[in-house]
This record gives sequence, structure tokens and C-alpha cells, in this order.
Amino acid sequence: MVDTPHPWDAYASLQTTLQRGYQVNDRSWGTEAAMDRILVSLQDDEPLASDTIALVTASASRKERNRAKLRLVHLAGSESSPNPENSVAARQELGIVRSKVSGKDWFLLRHMAEGRSYGELAGALGGTPEKLRVRVLRLRRKLTTIAA
Repeated sequence: MVDTPHPWDAYASLQTTLQRGYQVNDRSWGTEAAMDRILVSLQDDEPLASDTIALVTASASRKERNRAKLRLVHLAGSESSPNPENSVAARQELGIVRSKVSGKDWFLLRHMAEGRSYGELAGALGGTPEKLRVRVLRLRRKLTTIAA
């Protein structure tokens, strides 16, 4: 049998792990993230070390567990509000916020509220995660003064 070069051997191993799984959970999301990271590293011509691949898998799994917990806490019963007036008021407030910011800023705020990381959004919006943090901070301050 021919040995595959690194990191393709790790990629094949991760693929096999996913293929044997029967459910989508935090581990499968971590495995997918590691596979994505391997492909990105090959594009950048900087292959990842095996321990880095394991670290990426563990970090992405932990992030997905945290997101699942947040969804459970904050979205439980969100489909049917006991008080529809609160839903109407919240939609009106969101409409006001949306009218006060640009399309890019609304995209940023909406995706941050969904739990996306600054790193994920930096690629979509351009710039660095640090610049996005500053931008979100300024937006929050602006919207706080508008609300007051």
C-alpha cells in the first residue's frame, strides 16, 4: 500500500471519520472545520502539522458546543411568544436600527447576533477581525445613543 503524503493522509482520515458517523454533532462540525483548514493551508502552501489539525478539530468542536448551548438558552420557545405585542415591538425596534445603519453594518450586526466570529466575518466583509471589533464597538455606541 502506498503512503499518502501529509496532510492528505490526515484529510483522508478525517473523511473516514465523517463517513462512519451517523449524526451531525459538535464532533462532525469540528472534523469539517479541520478539513477546511487543511485545504486552506494547502492553498497558502503552508501544510499544517498533525497536532495543529487536532487542535483545530477540538477548537471547532468546542465552539459548536457553545453555539448549541446558546441556541438552546436563547432560542427555546422563540417561535411562539406568549405576548405578541413584545414581538411586534422588537420587530419595530430592529426596523429602526436597520434604517440607521448601512447595509454592510446591518450584515455585520445580524451575523454577529447569530454567533459568527470576527474571523469568519472578516473574510466576507474585508479587513481584519480587529477592525471589525472596533467597527462593532462604534456601531453599538452609536445605536445606544440613538436609543437613549
